[in-house]
Amino acid sequence: MKKKLSIKQRIQYMFTSNFGILAIASILIGVGGILGTDGLLEIESQKTFWDYAMYLGTLVLLVYAIYGIYWAIRNTIKDIKD
Repeated sequence: MKKKLSIKQRIQYMFTSNFGILAIASILIGVGGILGTDGLLEIESQKTFWDYAMYLGTLVLLVYAIYGIYWAIRNTIKDIKD
């Protein structure tokens, strides 16, 4: 039988799992794109904050992409050698 996760454990899992981190990064990019500079709902006093939120989401996705490319190349070389 599966043990039910508490709300606290679900929140921790959301912020530590790969899917959760990628989902949060995508949300940051989306919200930052809407509320940041030249966005759909640009708010003058908050546009710098939302720009940085979008940059943070982009940085997270870039790190995951580089990490994935590294493992893809590493495993390809390993498969060729075998």
